[in-house]
Order: sequence, then structure tokens, then C-alpha cells
Amino acid sequence: MDIGVESRRLRDEYSRMNEGELEKVASEAYDLTEIARPILRDEIERRGLAIPLVAAPGGAKKPLPKVDLDPSGLVEAGVYFDAEDARTVADYLGELGIACCWGQERQESPDLIDFAGGVDLLVREQDFEGASEALRQLFTRFKPKVPAEFSEERPCNCPECHSEEIVLQEVDEANKFHWSCDACGHAWQDDGVEA
Repeated sequence: MDIGVESRRLRDEYSRMNEGELEKVASEAYDLTEIARPILRDEIERRGLAIPLVAAPGGAKKPLPKVDLDPSGLVEAGVYFDAEDARTVADYLGELGIACCWGQERQESPDLIDFAGGVDLLVREQDFEGASEALRQLFTRFKPKVPAEFSEERPCNCPECHSEEIVLQEVDEANKFHWSCDACGHAWQDDGVEA
């Protein structure tokens, strides 16, 4: 088999599929060849879809990559308040090969954590940019749950990913504050934060 010809054929085939067809193929990714899996993943990423590749029969997803637990090399990439949301994020990042862990304990599985009060998502510093872009794509289809006491009442956090990595971009002529989040890229405006 000519790998170049097969790669082109698969790229063309996956590019013509609709979202439902891609989900069907991804649900049986364990049956794909070593050539087909990365091409399918690339097409899903190109479209900004949050479709995981199932790596084993019975719905088992690819195991998440192991995390270097050296705390000096980890940075916050968001805050989550729900274990199910955290699993969605962890699975998505894992499918993209981005290792993550949760909270001060640096747990690899969100199933082992109490999310009351919010838990930080941590990634390796070298993965931060890729994780931020991946979360931007994921948040176009998925909105994590946020308790009311942590939503609009906490202007020091991003309203999308709840990270504290926010930057004041400008204050316009109407005295509106324009913010952006370094963690997920979300931009918003408000009346500012009282000192």
C-alpha cells in the first residue's frame, strides 16, 4: 500500500463526511489503521469539534497521558466545579495528547476529587498554549456548570473557564472595561471592578 495515496484518500473521505458520520467513525476508532486515526483526529480538530476517538470496543476511551507531577512545571488552565465537566475536559485534552491533572493534589483523574468550591485544571507549562486553544474549541460546543456564587459575582475570574489569568485590555470612552482571558481566549466587557 502506498502510504501517501492512502493518506490523501482518507483526508478526502473524512473531509466530505458530516459531523454525524465523523462521530460514527470516531466511535469505532479502535478498528482504524495507524494511518487513519491521526487523519481522522486532524479532521475533527480542523472543524473544531469535540468528538473523542474511542480506542477500545465497549466505549473505553484512550487512556489519558501520564502527567509529570513536578509542581514547578504546572500552570493553571481553568477552574471547574463539576466532576462530569472535568471528565469531559480531561477526555478532550487526552484525545489531543495534552496531559492534565486536578487541584493541589495533582490528581490525574477528576473522579477522585471533591469539586465543591472549584478545582484548578493544571497542565504542563509547555502544553499551556495548546490546551488553551483546545479549550477554546471545546467551549464552542460545551459550557461547564458554574454555581451562581462563582459566576458573575467574581469579576476577577473569566466567565467562560473561570481562570484568574485575565487581562484588562482597555477602558473605552463609555467607561466600559474590556477584558480577555489568557487561559481560554474569551473576551468580554463590563463596568469594571470596584477596588
